[in-house]
Amino acid sequence: MAVNAMNPLVKRVTVGRKPGNTIVLNAHDVSGTHATLTLLSPVTNTWEIQDMGSANGTFVNGMRVYRKEVTPTSQIKLGKTPLSWDQILERPAMETPAPERRSPPAPISDPLPVYEEPSAQDEELREIAWNLKKVSDEYREKKYRLAEIHAQESMNSRIQGLGFPIGAVMGPLLLQVLPPEYKVFGFVGSLIPLGFAGSAFMSSRRLSKERKGYNGLEDWYRINYVCPHCHNFVQQPFELLEKTKNCRACKKPLIP
Repeated sequence: MAVNAMNPLVKRVTVGRKPGNTIVLNAHDVSGTHATLTLLSPVTNTWEIQDMGSANGTFVNGMRVYRKEVTPTSQIKLGKTPLSWDQILERPAMETPAPERRSPPAPISDPLPVYEEPSAQDEELREIAWNLKKVSDEYREKKYRLAEIHAQESMNSRIQGLGFPIGAVMGPLLLQVLPPEYKVFGFVGSLIPLGFAGSAFMSSRRLSKERKGYNGLEDWYRINYVCPHCHNFVQQPFELLEKTKNCRACKKPLIP
């Protein structure tokens, strides 16, 4: 997209779900005021994007960021909602009163909010919160996958417990009772349950190998889900920690 398509009067863009932002994205994973973009260089079309403490994060090229320089080649997502550069660069021009015009300009009914730069402490807390949430989410996903593996292994065990005996008995039995021209059905009747049992056996072997990869999950969680101040394990689940905000052990804040 050509640089001259950009409105040179606009130096700062706000993006969020609330009306009054420069760009309004009506998506459930976009915060009320999610992020801001500030034009750094009109010549190179370089902007700086800054997360404003959103719940679901701001991502540039797949990496979560709090502040980063971006260009129209960068892929931006707010939570899981993509932000198009067409929305950033192709906005209606801001009107400027002509010199000969004497009447006062029309009042702005919903001016853009003025934001203060987050303090260094807020930036540090956001980084701590993001790291704790990342560990919490990964631990939860692995626990859920382990539960799936155990359930599938239990099902495979039942299939093997029935399939092998049924296959071993059904084949010879059908071969005895069926006429010679239908003997083939005896072999098929034996192979079907044996096939299910064999498939379940192979599935169990794959699942067993995958399950071993989760050995030590609880230890990993207790080592990584810790307060960076006192290095004690954070006993609260992240959802509860978002409400209490402080470490139980040292009482220092972990959530902004």
